[in-house]
Amino acid sequence: MNPYNSMIRVGRLLRHKKITPENNAAELQQYFAALESHMAGRSTEEFFKLFPPIKNYVEDGTWDYSSSLKFKKELGPFFTKESFIELLMTRCYENPFISKLGLAFMMSASALYRQQTGQSIIKTYLSGSSVPKRVEKAVPKKRHLYLVK
Repeated sequence: MNPYNSMIRVGRLLRHKKITPENNAAELQQYFAALESHMAGRSTEEFFKLFPPIKNYVEDGTWDYSSSLKFKKELGPFFTKESFIELLMTRCYENPFISKLGLAFMMSASALYRQQTGQSIIKTYLSGSSVPKRVEKAVPKKRHLYLVK
């Protein structure tokens, strides 16, 4: 399996809505597990040649060229299993296929968790944490007086 060809193919399928993370969650998670093992040890230089950084030179809070180069240095010369998944989950690198893959990875993990447990990941997280829950209070409706001319 050539991981780069498969990323483009799956990115296109996701882009054209031929597959969806909600309906194909288990299959996508299996794909990402296989992709993760195939990307381990691959050159990051090779990845950035095939999926070049966006050359936006203005710092506007999105990806710009200098932050892309900084991120490339942080990755190191070769991908590890953790670094490629980090690229997908936290960075969502600004390439149309890679960003679709990153979003599909997170959405399929969420959909799979919802299928297995019956509730969302965020609901599980919030129920186990000390985040205060919002309490809805019944507020009596006031009558509105309208001025009639």
